[in-house]
Amino acid sequence: MSTNATITVIVTEDEPIILNNIVKKVENSSESVSVIGKAQSGNETLALLAVSQPDILITDIEMPGINGLELICQVRERYPGIHIVILSGYSNFEYARTAIKYNVEDYILKPVSQEDLKELLTRLAQKIQLERHSKERNILSMTLKGDEESACWPYYFHEGRFILALISLGSKPSQFTSPQISRDYQILWEDFDIPGFLKGRQKLEHAWLIDETYSLQKFVIIYTTNASFTPEHFALALYRYMASAVSDVPFHIEVCPTLIPCSEIWNTAKLIRHFYETTVPSFSRGYCCISDTLPDFSQVQNLQKNLSAYLHQISTSTQLLKYTKDGIFEYHKLHAPAAYTDSFLYEIYHALPSLFHVEENICRNYMSQILCRFYTYKDPEALCADVSSSLMEIIRQHTPGMNADSLYENLKKYIEDNFNCKISLNDLSERFGYTSSYINRIYKKNSGISPLQYMTNLRMEHAKQLLKKDIDADIKSIAAAAGYEDARYFSRVFKNETGKTPSAYAGRLL
Repeated sequence: MSTNATITVIVTEDEPIILNNIVKKVENSSESVSVIGKAQSGNETLALLAVSQPDILITDIEMPGINGLELICQVRERYPGIHIVILSGYSNFEYARTAIKYNVEDYILKPVSQEDLKELLTRLAQKIQLERHSKERNILSMTLKGDEESACWPYYFHEGRFILALISLGSKPSQFTSPQISRDYQILWEDFDIPGFLKGRQKLEHAWLIDETYSLQKFVIIYTTNASFTPEHFALALYRYMASAVSDVPFHIEVCPTLIPCSEIWNTAKLIRHFYETTVPSFSRGYCCISDTLPDFSQVQNLQKNLSAYLHQISTSTQLLKYTKDGIFEYHKLHAPAAYTDSFLYEIYHALPSLFHVEENICRNYMSQILCRFYTYKDPEALCADVSSSLMEIIRQHTPGMNADSLYENLKKYIEDNFNCKISLNDLSERFGYTSSYINRIYKKNSGISPLQYMTNLRMEHAKQLLKKDIDADIKSIAAAAGYEDARYFSRVFKNETGKTPSAYAGRLL
């Protein structure tokens, strides 16, 4: 920051010739070092400090009135942030001990060489700039949290303007965290290396990357005195850099389109957060300038109402999985903000206790596992697959009464009630929330035959009953009533099961 690059110094020395010589050497050490005052006594120094505090005080020890050690003591009490350097013509142990006590930066002996002084001031300047940057970061961080009253703005903040941008990784920030998730977040940020990008931008006078409340979000704050600097161009450059750095992580950048004074940082941050939450869809990559005009999400809101109304009408796992899949893809189709998808999933997991009699804490645990991974999903297909697996596991492992015996009874009853419908192992898997192989194994263990064989047996018995009632009945109608669309296929199955064709079986009844 150009207005913050200068390191200010006050020099105290009772000998005018030596004083002027030191002042000259200080100013010759670097263009960024400026002497803002000189004094010939401790009292003069305190008077100067009452008006303006420098970054560095270089003071002699042996002076009339308040000597250097007493001056150091008072300066440290009143102005603890000033860096103090002792200047003396004597190598005195007492001076050195006092220097250590009051955290003096260095102790240099007269005469001072230009080279030694330059080296000392260069080292101190680096330290001071780091301290300034840390202080500025703390002030900006407090401001972003709304603690404006505690933020004491440096004077130079008022001399320029700021760019404010919010970077969000993943589909949305997660309020569910764990040590592992936090480590994953940190790795993601390291992959992008935003600090490296900011350092490489020559036109940036000063920039800060500040953590947001959620681990997947950070604010970029840039200070500039260039009124022509365009926030949108910066956001575009940042977007291109991030898109080239990592190809498989969704991210979004929201930026205020205008340069703002420091006094507007807090209000602008609130606007950016609100804009992100209410407009940015899941699984997206991009950047945009925030606006007071929000998109029309009336279709999304209507979808939300319809989905909420239908949720508690669900009675089977098949219906639940279809409802979940349809909802995720409909929200994606409408470019709904991520908050809608998040709320949709939240409602589903919170409805499970009443729909399937699952304990609430179990549902919460599964829900948190999904939502804390929300940021990792690159598309709705990946999210849908994970949510479906999660819901099936809840129903399979935690629904009361669904042990192997009760599963068999439920399967048996369902097949008996629907044997004339088109049913496959996959249909049974989706309806009951178990894998096809598990369903097949449990059914065979309890009955000795597969569920599909049991369905075939029921169909054959039903066909026999129909043939007994009406031996002249059309084979095609018998097949349809037994659950077969193809009469020829029905006849083959009938013969395989009974040893006779339907016609031959009917003829035997005469």
